[in-house]
Amino acid sequence: MGGRAAPAVNSGTLSADTGSVPAGPYDDALKELEELERSLSRQRKRLQDRIDFLRTRGGAPDPVTRDQLLRLREQEQEVSARRRALHRQIDAARAR
Repeated sequence: MGGRAAPAVNSGTLSADTGSVPAGPYDDALKELEELERSLSRQRKRLQDRIDFLRTRGGAPDPVTRDQLLRLREQEQEVSARRRALHRQIDAARAR
């Protein structure tokens, strides 16, 4: 059994031309969904920071502060709900 070695199947000298492979039909939509998720995450973080700031002012909140906290919490819950729904869409798009 001597002789020459069999040529390597994957010699590593060739590179894949991934630029010529067409993107899947959901790639653009997935990228848009992911960018929207990042935007909602930033918005949610800002709302949470504002809520935390108002809560840490010390003492019992005055009526104006209580109203601000209530509105901010409602906004944060709305953004969180939108973000959760978006996560479901992203998961579905990735599964395709």
